[in-house]
Amino acid sequence: MKKVILIALLTIFLAVSAFGAKEIGFEITPVDFNVEQSPVDNVISPGEQAAFNVKISNNLNSRDTYTIVPPRDLGWSVLTNPLTYYTTGVPVSAGSSAQLKLMIKSSEAITLGTYSIRIDFRSSTTEQILSRIFEITVIPKKAENVTVFLDVPQIVDPRIPLTINVNLQNNKVERIENVTVKIKSSYFEAEKRITLTPLGKQSLTFEQELASTTPPGKDSLLLAVAKGSKIITFEKKNYEIGQFSTFLKTDELIDKFLKPTTIINLENDGNIEKTENLVIPLGFFKDLITNVDYKSEVIRISGVRNKVMQLTLAPGEQITITITTNYRLPIYILLIIILTVTGYYMFRSPIIVTKKAQFVDVDTGGFHEAKILLNLKNRTPKELDNVVVIEQLPRVVDVVQEYVEGTLRPSRVGKKANKTFIEWKIPKVEAHEERLIIYRIKSKLDIVGSLDIEPTRMTFFFDNSKSSTSSNKLSIKTPELPEIEPSEKIT
Repeated sequence: MKKVILIALLTIFLAVSAFGAKEIGFEITPVDFNVEQSPVDNVISPGEQAAFNVKISNNLNSRDTYTIVPPRDLGWSVLTNPLTYYTTGVPVSAGSSAQLKLMIKSSEAITLGTYSIRIDFRSSTTEQILSRIFEITVIPKKAENVTVFLDVPQIVDPRIPLTINVNLQNNKVERIENVTVKIKSSYFEAEKRITLTPLGKQSLTFEQELASTTPPGKDSLLLAVAKGSKIITFEKKNYEIGQFSTFLKTDELIDKFLKPTTIINLENDGNIEKTENLVIPLGFFKDLITNVDYKSEVIRISGVRNKVMQLTLAPGEQITITITTNYRLPIYILLIIILTVTGYYMFRSPIIVTKKAQFVDVDTGGFHEAKILLNLKNRTPKELDNVVVIEQLPRVVDVVQEYVEGTLRPSRVGKKANKTFIEWKIPKVEAHEERLIIYRIKSKLDIVGSLDIEPTRMTFFFDNSKSSTSSNKLSIKTPELPEIEPSEKIT
């Protein structure tokens, strides 16, 4: 019985202990990292900074980076030594630890008293947050050792050098040597070493070059004044990278013979995307012989015809457009036309002969007699000598040996190999003279369908050189006679 009661009491005690531990916040959870801190100087005056030694231990099996989250109270600001631990985080290897100095600065308007400042430390790997309380006592202000004034433009143009002015005042009657003045932002950092004379003043200027493509946005500039590893004072100012965008344009002319080429280089020298139209005046004729290697359209602006290209460039992006005007093409075409016309007039036959037929005797069965007309024309300003005209006729027709008065009679008429030959000899044909030769042909039977006569051949002397030419081929087709209406029937 006693054993049963003892076991029951033990069970109740363990349950109550577990419940109570959970209620009062002693629930056991895994700890990925640990933060330890100890004060170095936590008694300050308004506007001064307190210093603490901080040790961060990484309990993970992998490297981790820990972010320091500043207090929510705007009356306090945080800085670390090294400075990068605050801006980019504290890197700690697996199973190792890192030490740093944490400076917490109060505002000038803070009231006197003791403050419990909460600082959060966040793991980048596990997102776990550990909070630590830093006790700081604020006492009446004493004269600062060094007073600083930081001057930075509120809006910064990344295309031009950034000028940062720092004025320092040594408030001590002692000389301070080996003073490091360091500035740092998200885009640059620089430092200078100086010596401050007793109660002396000194001005420093930092010139910083930013990339023209630096994206617009807000940023902070941190200024730290230190002697050795001890930070004397620091200052922080907010500034903004402004939005700027400009197209830089350069032209290069390559002047080849009758083929000039213009190379246009464009660059977006800003930090935002920009769209702009490139306008090139180009008349209709010039447009026909000009090649632009970029998509464009023709737009009239104030009555002037232009090629317009819409260009969109990202920050720092460059583009090259080539415009080539080829005056050689129309000149080549003109030369070809001139050479063709010149060659035609140089090599064409100086005399032409055309041939056509007229029907003399036609009936419904066909035709059996026709008149052939040969027209000779000298189309040069020079005379032609020893002109010989030869006509070849099919054997089915004969030449009617009757000629119209005034027409040129043939020199010879004969037959050979199933063909009839007619020949005319003309001693001279004057410049631009025309001659008409007429002869008749006749068939014993009616010709139905068509009769083909070979081209007339002609030889002549032109500028003491013998040449020849020929006429068109003649095809005599039976004409269609009108139908004869039948007589009305007599009733």
